[in-house]
Amino acid sequence: MVITKGNPLTLFASSSLMGDMLLLLNAIVWSCYTLYGKKMMLKYSPFTLVAYIHILGTLMLLPLVLIPNRLNSVTLWEQIPHITLSAAGSILYLAALCSVYGYYIWYKGITEIGAVRTASFYYVSPLFALLAGIWLVNEPITYFDLIGGIMVVSGIYMINKYKIMITKPQD
Repeated sequence: MVITKGNPLTLFASSSLMGDMLLLLNAIVWSCYTLYGKKMMLKYSPFTLVAYIHILGTLMLLPLVLIPNRLNSVTLWEQIPHITLSAAGSILYLAALCSVYGYYIWYKGITEIGAVRTASFYYVSPLFALLAGIWLVNEPITYFDLIGGIMVVSGIYMINKYKIMITKPQD
């Protein structure tokens, strides 16, 4: 609804097709991540699982920031002296709240209310992006944005209100 402005036939003619497909791939990868995480929580607590995820992710990314390559011409070592207090605070905020706490709450949600109900809240992110665009850069809101937003909120409401239909099969 939102991407194609109500006309799905324009999706493949869009100049942003690659970005749209990456967004779709993101949803698929995130669902796999969530379902695999649910299995991993049979062995680990949400906090331990998030710690392992972030430690392994950091170790995998370190070579990209420490060694010069085609992605970065300036290494982390060369940038450290130029990091401002504001930038360090932003990095700490992103690491602690957006990453560690956010992922922890995600897995805690899976533990408490299940993967399907937790995953339904994933679709709130585009609504916040839309609201941020309106608030920060004065993006215009369209009828399709409103319809898409109503559909997202309605879907989340129905999934959480009628949870028996999701968690217990009907006879």
